[in-house]
Amino acid sequence: DERFPDGTGQDSGIHVHSALCLPILTAIGDLIAILELHRHWGREPFKLRHQEVATANLAWASVAIHQVQMCRGLAKQTELNDFLLDVS
Repeated sequence: DERFPDGTGQDSGIHVHSALCLPILTAIGDLIAILELHRHWGREPFKLRHQEVATANLAWASVAIHQVQMCRGLAKQTELNDFLLDVS
């Protein structure tokens, strides 16, 4: 499956029964990562409730990532402003 370029662990002896993949998006909709969860053979496959819990957690993670991006942007702007004040 081309969506799993590194495979699903079968080469290493891990037998995956099901996979749940969810996008991690920024506030403006940019894809920054994929959360990939696996269930091994012998365990029940993922259900809708698992997806709902993971999606809710990703929403909070997205908010936290956005906050970090905003803080970094503000820090860079502050640094630039300080430099310009020193130069002038």
